[in-house]
Amino acid sequence: MYTEQEREEIYNYIVDKLKQREEVLSIIQIGSGAVGYRDKYSDLDFAVVVDDGNINDIFNKTKNDIQEKYNIYILDDMYERNLQVYLLDNYLEIDIGYYTLDNIYAKRENFKVVYDKTNKVENIMNKSWEELKEKNRGTSYEVDMSKVITFIDNELWYNVFHSIVAYKRNNKYRCYYELEQIKSYVIDLLAKRNNKESKRYRSLNELDKSSLNIIDYLFIYPNNYEELITYLKIAIEVIFKEFNYWKSKENINYVTDIDFYLKFIEENK
Repeated sequence: MYTEQEREEIYNYIVDKLKQREEVLSIIQIGSGAVGYRDKYSDLDFAVVVDDGNINDIFNKTKNDIQEKYNIYILDDMYERNLQVYLLDNYLEIDIGYYTLDNIYAKRENFKVVYDKTNKVENIMNKSWEELKEKNRGTSYEVDMSKVITFIDNELWYNVFHSIVAYKRNNKYRCYYELEQIKSYVIDLLAKRNNKESKRYRSLNELDKSSLNIIDYLFIYPNNYEELITYLKIAIEVIFKEFNYWKSKENINYVTDIDFYLKFIEENK
């Protein structure tokens, strides 16, 4: 496992090599490293701004620079996303995304411009973050809450109905699959209300204690039918509470009725 000193040495090496490239206009550190690293397990994430037309070319140059000094265990060149992901033999992951000056923007709050020939990137990043932070809901992309609510609204009945049917058929694994979907709705809604990232559950520990207590409960699957009913009631009540929050905040409507769900669950005890 890499040490914090090794991580810092690799960081400096990559930044120095990128600075030497004429086509590199700016280097931005993103993620926890931009504000001092979360802990010794934090990896390296960069956004590199280059001249138009030079993105594909710099993939190979960066790879050669890193290979020159370090052993690469895994390399994923994602040309379609302008992204390289490295895993060194000391298990340090390095993510490098490439952009032009026209398409760089702040995907998340934590970033640090460590090099900038243009003297424009800091302003671009700050301005774009101010514009996007409410729309992004803590993610790296713009979130349309109307679509999120509509999707859950359309799918929830199917998941609730089939979780109960599967349990009655003694197919607990199918039941657990449907509960997994319901749990994901709860987590996503709680995270988005708080502008936190729900993907891979990476920022859930930043939620309030009440939300975490609900999430912790939903991670424990029921062992009997009575527990299944309680599980469904709790999850559905949270989902509809979040639906009503977005209805009041952004006038987002939903179709289904919580009383219908609770009545159905009660009748199937």
